[in-house]
Amino acid sequence: MSKRSAEGALPPGEKLESRATAVPLPSAPVPQTGGGPGAGGPPTGSWCSSGGTCKIARDMITNRPTFEEPLGDGGRLHGWLDPVANESNTWQGSLALLPAGRQPWYGPSFGEPPEIVGSIQVRTLPDENPAAIETRIRVKDEDEDWQKPVRFQRKDGEQHDSTLKSAPKINWTDSKIVGEKKSAENGKEESSGKEESGDKKRTRTA
Repeated sequence: MSKRSAEGALPPGEKLESRATAVPLPSAPVPQTGGGPGAGGPPTGSWCSSGGTCKIARDMITNRPTFEEPLGDGGRLHGWLDPVANESNTWQGSLALLPAGRQPWYGPSFGEPPEIVGSIQVRTLPDENPAAIETRIRVKDEDEDWQKPVRFQRKDGEQHDSTLKSAPKINWTDSKIVGEKKSAENGKEESSGKEESGDKKRTRTA
């Protein structure tokens, strides 16, 4: 007993907490804490532009800020947002393509990671009224630099264009994403055509 106790004893001045922090943790998303520019996270909510919509929220499990953009087939683009070093009010993350019904990837225990299709950068515009943000995207294997920024306003605000399109704001050329959007648009057009045809038949009968 005395030998085992001697081997497990801590060196003078070393605390147990210092050894605990040295243990490696799983490579899963971790809640962002601490000070510094952007540490509090971007403003959450639904946002809209002249070309589409997006949502910024806190993940229910990690409390980490996330960016999401809906796709026509029920899938979505998802990214974990981290503060950008030496830039105030700016966050950045990789964009993953999540099929309909699939939850975000939290680490190896959740299976294979989703496909990364690009990057997203979000910047708040603190002096704007109503509240506004800017986003920039960089498509994987296509863009060497960030694309031009797109301005968004809160979707639930009173001063936004009621004729906004439902199409995503990002002009993706990836065949997987483009194919999903086209199939969804074609489905909407077919449904609209059937409704119009039914209206004409009812009018003639009357």
